[in-house]
Amino acid sequence: MVERLISLASGVVPELDPIETFKVAIKTGYNAVGLMVIPERDLNSSTIKELTIMSKNENIKILDIEVLMLEPGDFNDDHLRILDLGGEIGAMHSLTVSNDSDINKTSEKFNKICNHAKDCGIKSVFEFLMITKYRNLDDVINVLDLTESENKGILIDTLHFQRANHKASDIKNYDKILFPYLQLCDGEVDLLNKEYEDYLDDALNGRSAPGEGNLPLEDIIKEFSLSLPFSLEVRSKYYRENYKNVYDRASKILSKTLKYLDTEI
Repeated sequence: MVERLISLASGVVPELDPIETFKVAIKTGYNAVGLMVIPERDLNSSTIKELTIMSKNENIKILDIEVLMLEPGDFNDDHLRILDLGGEIGAMHSLTVSNDSDINKTSEKFNKICNHAKDCGIKSVFEFLMITKYRNLDDVINVLDLTESENKGILIDTLHFQRANHKASDIKNYDKILFPYLQLCDGEVDLLNKEYEDYLDDALNGRSAPGEGNLPLEDIIKEFSLSLPFSLEVRSKYYRENYKNVYDRASKILSKTLKYLDTEI
């Protein structure tokens, strides 16, 4: 059986830069890592050089590099620079979201990302979430239908999947090749209030480790192969406040996840 990649998502340790995130992932036993790249902070020669050296560590993969946020107006060339970095360090995927309500402009920009990512050896995925203009699977499929490049996919985040009122059985309606990995977390099955601020707080603070909430994770996971990579997107106020040491935080979330997978899946 192929070993499943379990990645430390950058959202677990939002206070860290990519180099620090990489170090935490290596030290705490993850076999993959996700890197949040902020152009003005991270796209410099020293950071790129150190990340390139670190990426040669054969014991850990770079599952994804994020986030390519599409906004109204002209295309942001920083997206291409992030992809260039991803190509240098061997990132497997790039993550795009969009706040541009013009679906034609969004698909045009995403197509440019997909084509450049392909040249960099990276698979491009588009994520839906309730705090952007594209909030469910159908919204993203509409974008992908207008995107000419074949180097495109969809990222399902289990929290956003639930907030979009999807059921695990909905995944059967789509080609599984569209879903190269899964962002995994737990949380409350429903929100009391459903305004933008509530969805935002939920996404940034309300998550928990698998098995700690009541999302239908087992049903979702079983729709995919046993080798599908997981990105542990546990953005959690509880974990940030109770595990201020980032190594302890990352380690605890990994151990909770592995225990859940061993007992429930």
